[in-house]
Amino acid sequence: MEFTKRWLSIGAYDIEHADHDGSASAAQVYRYFSMILDEIPVGDYLAGATLALEVDEGLTAYLRDVYASMEEALPRGSLIMEFFLCRYDFHNLKVLLKAAMEEKEPQGLLEGLGMVGLDALRRGVENPAAMPSPYREAMEEAVQRTSPQELDTLVEKHYLA
Repeated sequence: MEFTKRWLSIGAYDIEHADHDGSASAAQVYRYFSMILDEIPVGDYLAGATLALEVDEGLTAYLRDVYASMEEALPRGSLIMEFFLCRYDFHNLKVLLKAAMEEKEPQGLLEGLGMVGLDALRRGVENPAAMPSPYREAMEEAVQRTSPQELDTLVEKHYLA
């Protein structure tokens, strides 16, 4: 396994540099990456993806399936699942809070991952009192923040608490 990982790493490094310095065409780089993806489980989820959005959608679908398999294998109500899934709630919370702060549309939300759900998080940004702990506290404290970096630190603090 380590041998395979190492060779994939070397190949990815070579491909990336060939792409950046122009020694490989876009079609060659795509073909090389496709060959690598064909050999790993996530490759099926990325088949045919040519845009970054399609890659994100494929990776998200892969993660949903991995977590569904984990949930089936773990005892009902396992804290391990909560640990894995709440990180996506905090990620989405961070994206929503930053978008609200900057008065922009949120970019990079991870739909279908997490425990709380995007609709509940969106409502929570408007009404933090409606959210469960620790999301409520993070949202209440976010009002006092003035920069995206401060929001990052705040949300990470609540995630790691």
